[in-house]
Amino acid sequence: ATGLKTWTVEALVKPNCVPGAGECIDTILLYGTVAKPAFHLYTSNAKYVGKIEDSAGTEFTVVSVAAAAAGVERHLALSRNSNQLRMVVDGAQEASTVITGNQFGASVGAVALYVGSRAATVRGTDGKGFPGVIDETRFWKTYRSPTLLNTYKQTDLPDVTDPDLMLYYKFNEGRGTTIRDHSQSRANGTLYPAANTPIWNAGLVTP
Repeated sequence: ATGLKTWTVEALVKPNCVPGAGECIDTILLYGTVAKPAFHLYTSNAKYVGKIEDSAGTEFTVVSVAAAAAGVERHLALSRNSNQLRMVVDGAQEASTVITGNQFGASVGAVALYVGSRAATVRGTDGKGFPGVIDETRFWKTYRSPTLLNTYKQTDLPDVTDPDLMLYYKFNEGRGTTIRDHSQSRANGTLYPAANTPIWNAGLVTP
């Protein structure tokens, strides 16, 4: 995925507490590292924040208008379309900024995708990870419009053969520590840490 200038990442989220204090400042999706994010979607000060870094080390950030509130489900999407970084919440674009330089993996080094965590051994800044539910996580190598995102935000898609879908975690397993990737990539994930794994629940979308 290094060097992509058009992409979209999306997920359904539902925090269990009011983000902005203590354990509620946490990662939803991170590709790369916090210091050098190819993309980083997280909560801070009761908002959703999207951040990327270009190859020169310049950071670009977008912040939601909608609040990241306890018990409130949101569909979040962070996308790049050429020189625009956009934040879409529940099918409506809420923020955008102009970006420059080579981006998406160019300055990251060893790249890994984390869901609800900032590292494989620690689930978040306080060791507990994202305090809530994350569901229907998808990564596309194309730009997805707000209209398209809104149409399928609550849909459990079938196993996808679309070559533009690079990653698709439904989180429907209900047990175990392996997360199946339903895209053509078949890049299955693993729940960490083994001693304190996330808790399975009914999810936000009915399979």
